[in-house]
Amino acid sequence: MLRSATSFLVLSLVAIQAAVASTIRPGTYLIQDVRSNLFLGIGPLLPVYPPMDVPLRLVPEHIASYEKWNVREGDDGGIIIFAGKGGPDDYKITSRDNNVIVSVQKNPETWDAQQVGGGPLVVAIKLPYEDKVFTANGGVYSEVTLQPSIGGVNQIFRFIPIERDLYHRNRFTFQDTC
Repeated sequence: MLRSATSFLVLSLVAIQAAVASTIRPGTYLIQDVRSNLFLGIGPLLPVYPPMDVPLRLVPEHIASYEKWNVREGDDGGIIIFAGKGGPDDYKITSRDNNVIVSVQKNPETWDAQQVGGGPLVVAIKLPYEDKVFTANGGVYSEVTLQPSIGGVNQIFRFIPIERDLYHRNRFTFQDTC
């Protein structure tokens, strides 16, 4: 009896992990804070080489520093989030202590995207096996940090798929590829 209950529990956890892992598929997205409708962006960037680590920030749509984020599969059903074309000089979203940073020099970090309602692309982004989630703090240009999950609206993010590679952020931003 105990063995069948344990088997059922393990299979249930595997099914839940598979369902959570499939909420965000590989692709290109804008990532929006549900509470403020601001977007995840990089900056400010100092003109130095190699590029320094910078905080992940909330930026408005009309500012060119919000990013198109690429998502690929990571370890254990998680996701890796980065800005770039898949090369070594991409800006990867990673963590340092309780800060969410964007780094060229660090290795990519795997995140869990746990569906929280409001559609399949509305999620809490968290460190695997830890109770630390992306948390939006304040308003425009505020840093995103890692805080214990309390289910607050400032811990919920929407992934907005970009269907075309030629997407323009706005009509005043020049396209760098054809």
